[in-house]
Amino acid sequence: MVLVRGRGLALGLFVILGLTLILVNVRPAWALTITPTSPTAGVPFTITQGIVAGPPVLYILSGFLAPSCVGTVVYGPITMGDGHATVTVPGLPAGQYSTYITYDSSGCVEFTVMPAATPPPIPEYPLGLAVLVIFMIIGYSLIRRRTRSIYP
Repeated sequence: MVLVRGRGLALGLFVILGLTLILVNVRPAWALTITPTSPTAGVPFTITQGIVAGPPVLYILSGFLAPSCVGTVVYGPITMGDGHATVTVPGLPAGQYSTYITYDSSGCVEFTVMPAATPPPIPEYPLGLAVLVIFMIIGYSLIRRRTRSIYP
């Protein structure tokens, strides 16, 4: 009976130690969020930070090498407030970017800026131009024919 209680106590201590280690190493789930998730080129978007200790500084990088978050700084440094803070970023050109915030253990957050949608071409324009030229030629020939008949 003593052996069973000893094994149960050892197993209980092992489980408590394991759960403690898991809770200590959990990353925060409230890091950076980008709204909208795929911004459009030239359109401002927002970056919201979760709860981070200290005065965090935000950087937006281009040409990064994930996961080390090394690249050319495109926007920043922007000092954000403690707690939840939101920054509105002016529109960026289309391409791959990452954002990094100091005092945040989650590392880089990669995102893609999508190209701006171009309006579709008006399909009637080339046809309308050809029809206009045809009517101008018909109108010119009618006017010239009447002018010749009046003034011989």
